[in-house]
Amino acid sequence: MGQAVVSSEGYHVVAPATVAARESGVSMLRLGILVALWLIVIPHVPADVDSGETTGSPLPARYARKFSLNEPMYFSVGWRETGNARFQISFRYRFVGSDDPEQGSDALASHLYFAYTQTSLWDIGSQSAPFRDTSYRPSLFFFRSDLGQHWFGARQCGIQAGVEHESNGRADAASRSVNTIFVRPMLAWGDRRQYVWTFAPKVWIYVGDLSDNPNIADYRGWAELLLKVEKRGSWGFSLIGRKGSRRPYGSIEFNASYPLDRLLAGRFDSYLHFQYFAGWGESLLDYDVKRASQLRIGLMLVR
Repeated sequence: MGQAVVSSEGYHVVAPATVAARESGVSMLRLGILVALWLIVIPHVPADVDSGETTGSPLPARYARKFSLNEPMYFSVGWRETGNARFQISFRYRFVGSDDPEQGSDALASHLYFAYTQTSLWDIGSQSAPFRDTSYRPSLFFFRSDLGQHWFGARQCGIQAGVEHESNGRADAASRSVNTIFVRPMLAWGDRRQYVWTFAPKVWIYVGDLSDNPNIADYRGWAELLLKVEKRGSWGFSLIGRKGSRRPYGSIEFNASYPLDRLLAGRFDSYLHFQYFAGWGESLLDYDVKRASQLRIGLMLVR
């Protein structure tokens, strides 16, 4: 059944396909605005710029240098059930401190970051190609990649801790939102010239109103485990596992990437990306739904 709307001619019904097309158009507009802002706010900063301004950039270099990459960024396409795509963009901004947060002051504020990550699922094979769901994740956290410790023989130990909000920006029955306080220790082993192994579990607690998704802990649980192994200029692999607080809920995600410049004679500065997802809750909207497992192939800009 369509949606009833009011116009100067009275009430009439809008067909579901029309509603879906409008929602898809709004989603595309949001994506376009976000990409435009990203290109404006995160300019390329030449390595030899020492002055306070970046050539061709609307931002002073001292601000631009405080932006960095956060989680992986990619665009990959799958075909189970219907043609679909999943993509993610992510960046972070450090408020205060020197250009290199690992040098100089050890003050808490010099390691304080704001981050934004957006993950979208796009039903490109459906009529009007609507976005199935998008998760918007702003966060504020303390991050230090090297604590100067070597726990369990690790070459490098780091920590990330803070608060994160996640919502899908929708209303009524489709609205989903969750707030968490989290801690993620990070331990890395290996030689930078060879394969580096990273172990990074993340533990969180839910805070605030969960009325949109009161049983989300049953499906997402209270923790996830991230395992990574990668070699510069070669393969990279990551595995993310979640176990819900109730059986048999949970999910697993596997990513593999390989630099395309190795395949295309240095002419393409990104990675070939393979992604596999199985389990419950690939999107926030469907946190309690288990869809068909997905295998996707695409491009990864940052891993």
